[in-house]
Amino acid sequence: MNPQITLSNINFTTSFDFSKNEIKKTLELHSHFGFSKLGNLQNEIPLAQKTALKFQHLTNFVHVGMGGSALGPEVLLQSLAHTSMRNNGFQKTFTFLKNLDPLELKNFFHFTKLENTLFFIVSKSGETLETHTLLTILIEKLQNHYRQMTPELSLKNILQKHFVFCTDPEKGTLRQLSKKYDIDCFTIPPNLGGRFSVLSPVSFLPLCFFQLDPIELMKGAENMQASLLGNKNIFFEELAKSIVEFALYHQLTQTLMMPYSTYLKTFTDWFVQLWAESLGKKQLDTHIPQGLTPIASYGPADQHSQLQLFLAGPKKNFTFFLSVQNDQIDFVLPTNSELQEFKSLTELNNLNLEYIVETQLIGVMEGFRAAQLPYVHLQLKQLNLETFGELFYFFESLTASVGHLLNVNPFDQPEVEIIKKQTQKMLMR
Repeated sequence: MNPQITLSNINFTTSFDFSKNEIKKTLELHSHFGFSKLGNLQNEIPLAQKTALKFQHLTNFVHVGMGGSALGPEVLLQSLAHTSMRNNGFQKTFTFLKNLDPLELKNFFHFTKLENTLFFIVSKSGETLETHTLLTILIEKLQNHYRQMTPELSLKNILQKHFVFCTDPEKGTLRQLSKKYDIDCFTIPPNLGGRFSVLSPVSFLPLCFFQLDPIELMKGAENMQASLLGNKNIFFEELAKSIVEFALYHQLTQTLMMPYSTYLKTFTDWFVQLWAESLGKKQLDTHIPQGLTPIASYGPADQHSQLQLFLAGPKKNFTFFLSVQNDQIDFVLPTNSELQEFKSLTELNNLNLEYIVETQLIGVMEGFRAAQLPYVHLQLKQLNLETFGELFYFFESLTASVGHLLNVNPFDQPEVEIIKKQTQKMLMR
């Protein structure tokens, strides 16, 4: 019997049995993890609401950050902002600047009215090279813009009119700038890693700017936390052990994330960073390299690009399938008598899109089962902030737990820090 369970608003079904697990290591969900202190993280929600109201006259929201400083909020806005704007009768734009690309910047400046833009600058350390680079360019562009329009406007005025920071409570250039020029600034707790920061002020201001309530996001996270710490944690523990066992004993060292929803596509990017940067480490005692390589995909589109490899290529994948119950929104394929001679256009008449996509997913899962490729299917009851809070907290907890079982530290990134320092030295020559 394959394990099946419901945690809050997510139904879980696995293609494999837990009873054969050989890993005996005890798994504990530690309450001292930075991302688990949900009560403390919510303290800045009122400030986010107040700040969003202060800048509500601006129509463009530009989020500047690298990796975890941007990926989580991007998932939320890409998935929910347009619905909020449609339901609440307003129109704004959002852009994520998360790379150093001259062509992207040139196009951004060409199509963006800077006087109508709020820039949210996010860096856990306050010293991120790419973020600083973009910040200096943005400041110069705004200064040049206002020299032509309002030459008496000072640098302090410009920064206060167009910038909000989010960074370490004490250290770093961003915190220093915020103090010198009295810039609105949110705090990322020191014990909260960037890739674990989606349930924090990093997301609160973007949500509030688009009239989305971060309290709902945190409510979902709290619901999932209660489930994992309660009597349903046995499922979670066995799942984490199964993933590690498949990797260590069956060489399934790749983790495929494949949602069947366009609005969950960006979630795969968030997952890739979380999984790769947390688990790609040397073991704490033996220093043997570990890691589960994440692969991003989404259906049904990628059935036409990657599926052949997944099913007929090397058997190395453990897979998470995600789907959403779209009970309130659907389209039924119409009957058109004038097209009856074209069988492929009419044979699915009166079927709805949700049913077609669900059938495609079932077919793919049956193919994975036949190929003896293990998977977990997560079915989300609906796509909203509460469900996203549950989803984010579940995968953050799973990542930390798999890291514990692999005997690696899931909260550092030593090789990345080495490359950062080497790059800084090379640039300063």
